[in-house]
Amino acid sequence: MLLMGSMYYRQYVLRQESGQFDDIALIFTFNVFILLGSLLYYGGITLPRIKPLPLLGIYVGFVLIGSLFTLFKYTLLLGRKFDLGAMSHSLSIVATICALIVIAYALLAYWGGRKTNREIESEEGSVG
Repeated sequence: MLLMGSMYYRQYVLRQESGQFDDIALIFTFNVFILLGSLLYYGGITLPRIKPLPLLGIYVGFVLIGSLFTLFKYTLLLGRKFDLGAMSHSLSIVATICALIVIAYALLAYWGGRKTNREIESEEGSVG
């Protein structure tokens, strides 16, 4: 949380360019991805069955939130002009990143669920 606060402070209060705190952003992003992936795989959060429609809904939600945040960030917070070309470019970037994230997390949740089921079955077999 402190890394995120530091990034926001540098970007919106000090008006620094993002290149001046990219290292902090990369560390923060890496930590978030590793934490969520670990929770999904090691059974902190398991999905019993991954269905395509809810997964598509999650993806669309991520894309909408990411696009709205990008629009908010560049127009209101940074005061830049954001035309249709820039919006479509940022939308394609957000959609691609969200697709990769949803696919990776769905796979980790699936593999984590299988791992948990195998552990439960091996414990049942050793007890009985």
